Amino acid sequence: MKYRRMSRWLGLVDFAVVGGFLAVVGVPESIDIAFPLGGFLVAGVLFVLAGFDTALTALVGWHRLCGAAYFLMAVALFLNVTSGFLRGEGATVSTAGMFGFALVLGFIGVDIARGGRHVGIDPDETV
Repeated sequence: MKYRRMSRWLGLVDFAVVGGFLAVVGVPESIDIAFPLGGFLVAGVLFVLAGFDTALTALVGWHRLCGAAYFLMAVALFLNVTSGFLRGEGATVSTAGMFGFALVLGFIGVDIARGGRHVGIDPDETV
């Protein structure tokens, strides 16, 4: 599978999801929502940059940008989960699921950034 080529599409889907959320809900007034949305936007930028040949991908490597984007998505989900605990909402099945998904995304991000020992990627893949 061409992970590098797919990463640019994943970034565009990320932009569409955040843009759709902002269109439906509006600009968040609470910092509890603004930080995760900002994390998702930066992750989308990193996904799109990883999908193209740029000076940054030549310097850092596309797989490190893609791994950083996955890890940043995990951090954004974790921030979203912990903000519910800080507001006193307690633990629900959905928060436990989001926490588990954040752990999986974080693992995938670290593995891709390290060259993909468990996720089968080719660090030398071209566009």
